[in-house]
Amino acid sequence: MIRRNCLLINEDEPALHELAGLLGRHPQIAKILTATGVGAARRIFEEERIDLLFIRVKAWDEYRKIVLSQDAAGNPVTRPQRQATPIVIFLSGSKERSTLRLDKEVDFHLAAPYRASVLNRLLARLNDPSFVPRALDFFFLKADRQYYAVAFSTLRAVSSKGRMLTVSTDKAEYQIAGTLSGLQDRLPPLFCRVGPSLLVAGQEIVGRYRPGRAGGLFA
Repeated sequence: MIRRNCLLINEDEPALHELAGLLGRHPQIAKILTATGVGAARRIFEEERIDLLFIRVKAWDEYRKIVLSQDAAGNPVTRPQRQATPIVIFLSGSKERSTLRLDKEVDFHLAAPYRASVLNRLLARLNDPSFVPRALDFFFLKADRQYYAVAFSTLRAVSSKGRMLTVSTDKAEYQIAGTLSGLQDRLPPLFCRVGPSLLVAGQEIVGRYRPGRAGGLFA
């Protein structure tokens, strides 16, 4: 039996201890480490081998920036630490309704209150030889009161009009409130501004941009 080290990152301390208690009773779990934030967990990543990371959805951006090394396109790269990138299980609070569809967006999602039966099924799936973790090159976008996991490789452009942003991907368009600079801060360096109201991905798309011809951006 493979025994795994776990790190739980959750600002909700009662939920944190609840999940730690459930994991502590499972034979597959070797060590359980906890932190209430990504910054507090940074030293743990440097000193411990982490196989499973349980982390709140809203802490994902900070984890990507502080712990998970990425290239300019947002793809995870090998870190100098002795461990590989852990398998990630995303957590949401009992009052968070925007994460109800995340089961379709990520490999694993647990919503509080946590249940032993759900956790057992999750750990059993890890032992399935056919299981292959999804790439972690994505960020969460909240649109229509739901979270979507948007892969950086599918993001084509972001345009702004007033206080609204239109996020265009290979598969869909999302309308969200926010600022262009605020969203750019969440993205890898590959994504750059080509005007006061347009953010695009990579030199290839930049070369295809025609100022004054919004309809011809991807023509």
